[in-house]
Parts: sequence; structure tokens; C-alpha cells
Amino acid sequence: MIQPSHVTAGGRAICDDLNLAMKRVTEVLVSLRTDPNGWEGEWRRVHMQCFHVVTVLGTCANDHPNHVDSFVNFFDLDLPIHRSYILQLVGEEAEAFMCLLQMAIDLTPVNYGTRGLYIELLMDMATHCMVLPRSLNLDGEVDKSDSALFFGGFGAVWKARWQGRTVALKTPHTALDLSDPHRVIRRLCREVLLWRQLRHPGLLEFLGILRPEITGLRYMAIVSPWMEHGTIIEFVREHPDVDRISLLRQVSVVLSYLHTHEPPVVHRDVRCVNILINENHSPVLCDFGLSWIESGFSALRPDTLQHGNTRWLAPELLFPADGQEPAPSLASDMYSFGMVVLELFTECPPFAKRATDGAVVMDIHYNRHPQRPEGDEVKGDGFSDHLWAFIEKCWERDPLRRPSASEFANHLDTEFDEPQVQIVEVPIQDDSLNSPDDSWNLTGQVTKSSDFPVVHGVHHDIYSGLMVGIGKVALRLFRASGNNDLMQKVVQNEVMTWRTLRHANILPFYGVINIESHTFSVSPWMENQDAMTYLKAQPHINRLKLLTEVASGLEYLHLLDIVHGDLRGGNILISELGTACLQNIGTVVASGGTDFAMTAQSIRWMPPDILATEEDDHPFTGFSTCSDVWGFGMTILEIHTGATPFSDVKLDATVMRKICQGKLPTRPTTDVIGNDIWNICVSCWGFTPQARPTMKSVLQRLGYISSPSLMATTA
Repeated sequence: MIQPSHVTAGGRAICDDLNLAMKRVTEVLVSLRTDPNGWEGEWRRVHMQCFHVVTVLGTCANDHPNHVDSFVNFFDLDLPIHRSYILQLVGEEAEAFMCLLQMAIDLTPVNYGTRGLYIELLMDMATHCMVLPRSLNLDGEVDKSDSALFFGGFGAVWKARWQGRTVALKTPHTALDLSDPHRVIRRLCREVLLWRQLRHPGLLEFLGILRPEITGLRYMAIVSPWMEHGTIIEFVREHPDVDRISLLRQVSVVLSYLHTHEPPVVHRDVRCVNILINENHSPVLCDFGLSWIESGFSALRPDTLQHGNTRWLAPELLFPADGQEPAPSLASDMYSFGMVVLELFTECPPFAKRATDGAVVMDIHYNRHPQRPEGDEVKGDGFSDHLWAFIEKCWERDPLRRPSASEFANHLDTEFDEPQVQIVEVPIQDDSLNSPDDSWNLTGQVTKSSDFPVVHGVHHDIYSGLMVGIGKVALRLFRASGNNDLMQKVVQNEVMTWRTLRHANILPFYGVINIESHTFSVSPWMENQDAMTYLKAQPHINRLKLLTEVASGLEYLHLLDIVHGDLRGGNILISELGTACLQNIGTVVASGGTDFAMTAQSIRWMPPDILATEEDDHPFTGFSTCSDVWGFGMTILEIHTGATPFSDVKLDATVMRKICQGKLPTRPTTDVIGNDIWNICVSCWGFTPQARPTMKSVLQRLGYISSPSLMATTA
């Protein structure tokens, strides 16, 4: 405890005050150890002592460093003993102790060993209790954009004005809470607390959190400075002469900071889209939603890698050893960083010549790396033989053979004179998307009635709206990406194709509207949602009728030489009358084309001719009507079982290998799928495209099935 003899008279009262408060905290922890069920009343009488300690230390830390030493020693001595009991705290008691922990973290030297233990315990408490220290809360009015401007896999970003500055508000997708709201909150708490502990000019600054009652959003929002220059890819596209080597060196330095932090931090999502450019035209790394601490002490573990980004993932994450979970590491970050270097010098995603993520996974499985870019494929200056050799070291199959981030930074310093960041004038961008055809422009006839997306899809978000003379409608917005040209192409293709379609089993297209520089596609509102949601609510629905309607809509598309490209239960909507309607027509392409294949994610529904590469025995042939037939077979299985294809296989990468090896899903019992239906599935799964029937033939075979036992199944 603090010794009054070593302080001034003015500080003696502070010593006594802190000693008493910390003594009471210790007494509560002791009571937890001796009587875990009898501590509630005692703690409720003293939990404000925790806040009192924080307040006093915050005002006297500079003038009375011995108080700080005693406070840190208090944690060093008692924390290992009381850890398991601390994790029993909940509610206000947990929040109070978390404030003490945060103070201990702030007052402990960065490389001091126990600081890592404090961070791990703080994050474990937040994950367990789903609360955050109130010291992270910000106050003040917020004026935010009416809709989110950017979307990622888990979060949406809003632009706002707060305390006289422009900031970004990051909040989870509202649709994510439909399946597991507690998981969303735990994930948000983890990201907030990890980000809060990191301090480096190469990291996006964490300002604090704003509560929902201030922002009007469903969840608390993480506040950070607004980066007007966007992502590093957007920056170099706009300024092709910028020094890319300098940018890469700065990114490698901040990665080195994370990897040598106490405890080490694995980012887990190192991509150009997560590297922003600040007002000084320097890169800052952002998005710690997937990050975790490399330690065996913390109870925190990374989320499933199904949420990862395949083209940047290291082989050991896609193909872990049998019986083991994927284990992100500093080395897997460096594998991703090698992809970032390639991405920055080509301005394309890794494996750009591969149309699907499935083909990429097979390349990684067979240890095939992206090809070296040549000629016009290389953008900017600085791409050399030595740099390419170092990139290939990052892609070593053995993680132990990959260089560290500091070694990469040193390599750049050795090969190049240390460059200065080039200051360039960045003009104001007009990021509006023009409507592809004004004759379909419904602006003024439709209003957006929901502030938040009601459905969050792989490529788009759905808002609700009201249309004059129609009533409730769905407004479909493609999620913004780093490539606005690609997004505009997707929107234009959607409108040009979708508006020509007229069929009872195709989702009708009403038109488009422009709201705040965003283009929304307008279609009927489907209260029954998608097929899988509908079947869960109505398990006795006639599945044969549903599949026949899907087959009819797909046959219609094929007659027009249109490939759907992403057929599955989630892309089948159910009308008010129970009719199946195919959606996501904007992602289809002309027969044999692959324009939108780059964004395809539904690999469990894909055939071997989509997942293969040219080196395989069965070549990649691109999306076709035949690949749609394969997907229809998987959709039959999905609709009858209520589960995704290959539901007994956890990793998508394993599913890809099975498909390319000619292995089919396990057959359910005959009371789930009868012989006639199963035979249709198997025929749709012909290994080569030529071995599969046409949709016209499939539709005829469905019409022959009349047994009542096959017309409905119970989920």
C-alpha cells in the first residue's frame, strides 16, 4: 500500500483515501473467494469505490507517481489470485472493476508484462458481461448521415459531425442481431476494448463510443476520425504517381507495432480496404473487428473463418490440420500482407484472374500463388525483382519461414532510399451513381421508410419504402466497395437485365430511385421473406410445388440465355400468395460470362467446373446454364433438409475439395427425400456440364412426381 512518509502533507490525505478504497476492493475479492454466493450486498456498497480510485488517480497521476506505483502493485499482487472470482462480476459491479482495470492499463508501461494480463482480463470481462467501462463513453450532439455510407462484413459506417469535427460512426449491421444478438454485442465489446489499448500514428484513432440514445442507432457506435481520402486503393487510383513503396513501408511498421505489442495482436483482416489514408496522406490501419490477442491465457478465441476474406487468407487458415481449429497468427497476417503488396501494385484483388473464390481455394490447396504481374498490369513505380521475391517469402507454405513485419520494413529500407510521403492535391469526388435509364426513375414516387437495413445480404442491403399507388416496397442497395466502377457496372447490369424479365416466378422490377447519391432498385415487398425462412415458419408447405416454381423461373431465364449464377434458398423469395420468385437477377450474366463471378460467395452450391482451375483435370468453364442446374440440385437438397449442402462438413475449403473430387452430399433418409427427388438431384450433379440435364428436362421430371408422400415434408 502507499506509504504516507514518502509523500507531502497535501498528498497524505490522498494516500489514506486510496488505501481505504483499494482495501475495500480487496475485501470484496476475498469474500468472492470464500463465499461466491454471498458477495452481492457487500459489493453493491463499495463498487463506487472503484470509480473513486479512478477519479483520484486521474487527477494526481502526474504529481504523485508513487500513488500510481502502489496502484499498479496492488493489481500485480492480487490479480492472479482473484482472476476467476473477478469474472463472476456482472452489471454495475463488473463495469466498476473494468474502470479500475482500464486505469491500470493506462498507467502501466507499454512493454510491462502484466499490462497484457490486464488487457486480456478486461476483454474477457467485457465478452462475458457484455458491458464496457463508462470512461469510454462520449457525450454531445451528433448530426449523422441519413444512411450508412460504407458496409463491411459485420459493420456499417456513417458519416457524422460531432464536437465540431467530422467523424465516422461504426456500428454492427442491424440484421446481424436476428440470429444471435448477444454475439453481436460481445464482438463489438471486444473490438472496442482492443482498439482502445492501441496507440500508434499508423492506426486509425479511437475516440470513444456513443450510446444509442445519442446517435439514434440500434447499437453503440465506435467513433473515429473521418478519412476523407478513402482507402489506399482509392488513393493510388486517383494519384497513380504516389510513392507506393513509402506507403507499404508505413503499413509494415504499424503491423510490426501490433505484432510486438504486449500482448501481440493478430489483425486477421489485412487488406487494402482496411488501410485508409489520413489528412497527411499517410496510411492508417483500421477495422479490429476480427482481431484477437495471441495468448493462451485469454478465454477469447477467434470467430469462425467462414467470415474471413478468402483471397487474403493463409493456407493454414483454410486447411487446418485434421481435428484442429484454424489458428490465426502473426505469420498468417504476413501472408495477407504479401497479398496487400500485390494488390497495391496491380489495383486488383489477389488471384484476379480467378473468377471465383472456390477456384482460389483450390489454388491455395495445391500451393499455387498469384502470377507475377507484367507490363501494364503493374501500376506505379517501385515493383522490382527483389520486392517480388520478398512477396513470395510472405506466401511460404510453412508459416515459420515467412518474414516478420519488421523484416519487411527493413527490406524496404535496404533496397530503397527511405522515401518521403508525397503530398498530393486531392480533388473533391462526386460519388453519386447516375440512374442507368431515366425512364425507370421513380424518384419522387417512392420514399424510404426505414433508416436501417431490414435485410443484410452478401452483396446488398434491403430497406423498406412506400410507393405511390402500390404501398410497401423493397429498396435494394448494393453495398459500397472500394471499386465504384465495378459497383456502377453491377447496378447498370441489374437494371438492364431485370427490367426485361416478365415471369410469375421472377421478382418483379419496378424501377430505381436516387437518394443521397445512392441508387436503389425498387421491387415488391415480400413479407414471407426467403424460402428457408418461410419453410421454418410453415414446415408443412408443399415443397414440390415450391421447387417446380423455382424450376419454371430458371427455365425461363435459360431460354433467354441468362445465367442466374447464385441459385440457393436465400435467393428465392416467397410472395404473399406463397409463390416462389427468383431474386438477385442483377448478379446474373450472359451465358458463359463471368463478370460478377468475382463476388460469388455461395460455394456450397457451385459445381466443379466453377471451382476448378485450368491446371485441374476438369477445366474451369465459367458460369453457365449447366452450373445453374447443379445449383438447382443443391437447392432441392437445401429446401428438403432445411440445411446448407454438405451440412456435415464445417469448412468451405473441405467442401470445395470434395466437390472437385466428385464426392456428393450425403443422402438424407427416404422420409426426407424420396427416391424420385433424390435421382433428380444426382442427375443435376453430373461431374461435367454436359452430363447434366436441361432445366426443361428437370421441370418435366418434377411434373411426373405425383406421390403425396413426396409433396410435403416436415421440418
